[in-house]
Amino acid sequence: FPYTTLFRSTFDYPEEAVSFFLDVERKINDNSETKKLLDESTRRFETTDNIDMDKLTKAIDRTAELTGIQRRSVAFVFFTAMTGHLRDMYKKKGLPDELWHDAVRDFGFKNRECHETYGEWGLFADWWHRDFLMMGIYALGRLQYQPAKYGMTDETFERHGLKLIPGETDALSIHIPSDGRLREEDVIESLKKAYDFFPDKRVDGKLLFQCSSWIIYPKMLDFMTPGSNLSRFIGCFEILGEKQEPEFPDCWRLYGRDYSEGPSALRRDTTLRRQYAEWLEKGGVPGRGKGIIIFDGEKILH
Repeated sequence: FPYTTLFRSTFDYPEEAVSFFLDVERKINDNSETKKLLDESTRRFETTDNIDMDKLTKAIDRTAELTGIQRRSVAFVFFTAMTGHLRDMYKKKGLPDELWHDAVRDFGFKNRECHETYGEWGLFADWWHRDFLMMGIYALGRLQYQPAKYGMTDETFERHGLKLIPGETDALSIHIPSDGRLREEDVIESLKKAYDFFPDKRVDGKLLFQCSSWIIYPKMLDFMTPGSNLSRFIGCFEILGEKQEPEFPDCWRLYGRDYSEGPSALRRDTTLRRQYAEWLEKGGVPGRGKGIIIFDGEKILH
């Protein structure tokens, strides 16, 4: 199986992870039934440009059962085995290899998150990875984008001459990979790339972006250092709504663990982790924000 060898030579993975996945592949390959399941799943994608999630899920589950390997680790091998054909799909659309590379880097982010959260090398969000392989999400610079319809509110309203109609107005949903700092200049550069990449989504020269995330929860501005990268990122959005989530379901995204033991169990090895944990201890309630950006190709319209 060339999959992990390819990733080792193309992408930056920890040596421990590479060694682990080579062993996983060997065990899958040594079993005739699991080898067939992997080969059939990959071949189905190559011949149809489509992923049957029901069949793929059953193949991953069966492989984990037969080999005794954790399901999340098996999922990594199955999904990354399909990235070679994804490269061909990018080429067929005339897209540069750089875009394929940046998209597939997301498997590395999610593998690291899986290890931090569950102590296992692998993947744990099947439908998310399907969307990447089906070219439903594109990585363009610091951010990732998914074509969608506007859905941040239930009401229709207008901004900068652009009518925002729920379920009708074209938008790009923003996803923020765990890929280091959110510097303002990188964010603007990414928005410009999206503006150029999706000309058909513009309306009167404007492009609508939307985001629903813990990372733009406006209450975080109460404890953030003014002028910090994240506070500036929140400031890029017009916040249209916010929601408290006391159980902190996104805790794993920031801390690599759940919130079952409360703020005292959260590590404080970065400024944001420390500030957030201290805020929680003082009675702060986690949540998420919903916001939009309207971009004219050069700047955010405020």
